[in-house]
Amino acid sequence: MVVGSSRQVGKSTLLALKMMYEALKKGFESIMFLTAGDKQLSEVRDDKIRSQFENNRQLKNRIFGPGSLNNKNKFRFSNQSTIHFKAIGKNVGSARGVTARQIYFDEVQSIPRKNISVVRASARTFKETAQYIFTGTFLSEDNTLNQLFLDTCQNEWIIRCSACGEDNPPLGMQHIDLDRPYLFCVHCKAPMDAKKGRWVPQNPNSPKVGYRICTLMTPECTWRTDGHDGLLDLFESEPRYRFMNEMMGLPSVKGVNLI
Repeated sequence: MVVGSSRQVGKSTLLALKMMYEALKKGFESIMFLTAGDKQLSEVRDDKIRSQFENNRQLKNRIFGPGSLNNKNKFRFSNQSTIHFKAIGKNVGSARGVTARQIYFDEVQSIPRKNISVVRASARTFKETAQYIFTGTFLSEDNTLNQLFLDTCQNEWIIRCSACGEDNPPLGMQHIDLDRPYLFCVHCKAPMDAKKGRWVPQNPNSPKVGYRICTLMTPECTWRTDGHDGLLDLFESEPRYRFMNEMMGLPSVKGVNLI
């Protein structure tokens, strides 16, 4: 599964909770979490996973019993499930020799494509059941994450306008208008409810699953704020390529990439 998203939509939290669930629901599960740098790695390992155990003493005592392990590179629980943590942005060597059935890649846009290929060999033992999840924020069109996403079914959040009955195109720059501080229909300009959408594959013949998550579809989306950090505030102040990447969950198009 490939998930390309805006910033601050909770994708790292989702990965952390999913890894915990997969590791704890049954024993002898093998999971590896990879990201580009040590800072990103520690944020997920310490702030989002380890903190769950520290805040729940009963849970910690149950899963970190005899034979368990709790360090910066690996969690091994009492049920013999393991989660390995590796930063492979510059050096993929630390991930060599680790066998895992489920491999989670975060911030894929910052990981060299050749390093991803090396890591995928870690799951060759599980030919029929191996699972890969790639998440990150799009950069340019030729970035690794965008190339992975294009190879999927490309699920987009499609909203049908309750006023005119027309399906809107995937949420994008056509839904940005400085005179309209709300989500509007591109056909009739009526306001739309972001919750009233559905996932529609744009490349339905692909067997691989992919999703694009845009700030416009989140409950936390604000348009104008006193701190000038609302969506339209940032549209006016940020470079176009950064706004597209970080707020719209879109790759920046050729011609506006930084040299």
